[in-house]
Amino acid sequence: MMRIIFALILTGSLFFAPHLYGETALPDEETLRTWIREMKQAERGPFKRIRWFCNDGSVLPPKEYACVDHGGGVQHGEWNDRTKLLREHNFYIANVLADIQPENIMEGPQNQELLK
Repeated sequence: MMRIIFALILTGSLFFAPHLYGETALPDEETLRTWIREMKQAERGPFKRIRWFCNDGSVLPPKEYACVDHGGGVQHGEWNDRTKLLREHNFYIANVLADIQPENIMEGPQNQELLK
């Protein structure tokens, strides 16, 4: 009986794990190609809108000096949902290098992979 319960719990956790961690499966290859073509033709490309990304973690609408009371920040495009999904699966599109720190860019293998 305990084995059956354990097996059910294990099966359930394997089934629901991607949903718990927010990872969604990618669509088929042709759909992905269509998404990329659409992004290339879209006025905003792979972005949803312009936002201020403040140093304290706040994300604010565009206006002059929006992050001044939040420790500063940078303004750039906010990824749309398709872009976020692609990036979750290691398709590094829409890389924003708006506030790059040259002394930090080569730290760690993840940054070197992004530079490729």
